[in-house]
Amino acid sequence: MSETSRTPEQELASQLESLESSYQSLQSDLMLVSVKDSIEDLQTKAIRLAQVVKSIREKGYVFEKDLEEQCNSLRKQWNSLKPSVQRELSQQVNTLKSETSKMDAQMQRARTSSRNTQAGLRAVKQTKAVLEGLESKAEAAQSAVRGMYDGLESQIGELESHLNKIDWGLDEAAESSFEFLALEGVIRAVKAKWVRGKKDEVEGVLYLTDQRVLFERKEKVATKKVLFITTEKELVQEAELEIAIKQVEKASAKKEGFMKHEDHLHLELAAGAPTDKLHLHIDGQDCEEWAHLIRRAAEGEFDDQRIKPISEDEMERIRSAPTECPSCGATITAPILRGQTEIACDYCGAVSRF
Repeated sequence: MSETSRTPEQELASQLESLESSYQSLQSDLMLVSVKDSIEDLQTKAIRLAQVVKSIREKGYVFEKDLEEQCNSLRKQWNSLKPSVQRELSQQVNTLKSETSKMDAQMQRARTSSRNTQAGLRAVKQTKAVLEGLESKAEAAQSAVRGMYDGLESQIGELESHLNKIDWGLDEAAESSFEFLALEGVIRAVKAKWVRGKKDEVEGVLYLTDQRVLFERKEKVATKKVLFITTEKELVQEAELEIAIKQVEKASAKKEGFMKHEDHLHLELAAGAPTDKLHLHIDGQDCEEWAHLIRRAAEGEFDDQRIKPISEDEMERIRSAPTECPSCGATITAPILRGQTEIACDYCGAVSRF
């Protein structure tokens, strides 16, 4: 039945039903349920941050030596702020309860007035205006409470996201086909595609350490098809590319693809690297952030953020590494990495240990 063909009685019943439904839907907002949930969630996150940091330390994350202090500081800020937030929450809920009592009386008048159609329609209209005002008051109450902690909530959320990315990368590294050096620290990992050509892409994981950029192929490939439909797959996981961080001359980020929603990394590499350029399409993380991380690693910035500095003995050992092949006399140009104990000559293949 269209609205124009309704009788006044039917129109009143419909409007009253809609009003009842809207008021019922507003109940949780009037009790500030979402704000209470947000506060509880923030409390949990503030405590959990330290646990995540402890976990990534146990998994081998050796950078950002002030992470523990960051977590402790944010937790203290929340503990200090929490009492005033809870007082404001309680005050706002009590105020809304008072307004709800008025709304209940108004709703009752609308229900009673329904016995007289015209009077009922007027009462419903008045009640709807009161309800809209109550909705605005509920929104204002939510904003008042959230405004007390949303800045801190944002800081905690950003740190949580950062730690989760590190944690995921460490888990991937633990299962990777690469052998990491004794003094090599994984900084980050991300799902990525190595774009080798217009129709040539290899799916896998990109790793950044303080000494190398690594790409591992990691994808499921079809092993059996029936009528062109894949029925069986197997995981192919193998090291594809490793580049010394010192060989990265330039790292740039670019948004590409449809609506510029894809994150791409472009690396320009020095002579002696496996390739002169590297194009990577990363998935799930920001390309600008990744380009910045690679530039920082190339400049050695992460060394100052180690929880335990590299020993001077190790630095001296690297400085004293052979610069010529003892077998053929060729110059050794490949970068020497911390933790590395041998290097092969590019010309004769002889291995020098140091």
